[in-house]
Amino acid sequence: NWGMSLEYNAGMEMLSGNRASFDEVAEAMDKLVQRGLIRGWGMCNDNAYGLAASCGAARVLGGTPPCVMQNDYSLINRRIEENGVSEASAPVHENVGFFAYNVLAGGML
Repeated sequence: NWGMSLEYNAGMEMLSGNRASFDEVAEAMDKLVQRGLIRGWGMCNDNAYGLAASCGAARVLGGTPPCVMQNDYSLINRRIEENGVSEASAPVHENVGFFAYNVLAGGML
C-alpha cells in the first residue's frame, strides 16, 4: 500500500537506534576532510546545543569542526535569534558561518 509508506511513527524512530553521536559524526567528517574528499562540513536545521556539541566533539578529537550552519531564516522566521544559534555561531563562540535558506519565506515576502 503506497499510502502506508508515508505514515510517520515517532515510536519507530526512537526504537531504530540509528542515531549517531556527536563524536561519531565529528570523527567521520574529519576522516573525509583528511582524505581530501571534502573541504569542510556543516550542519542544517540544528540548534545551539547541537552546534556547540559538534564543535566540542571535534575539538576533543582533534578534528575539523563544522564550518557552516544552515537554518531557515527570514523576516518572518527569526527562530535562530530565539534559540541561540546566531550567538553560538558567532566568532567569539564557535566561529561557524551561517547560511540562511528560505529567505523569502516561501514567497510570502
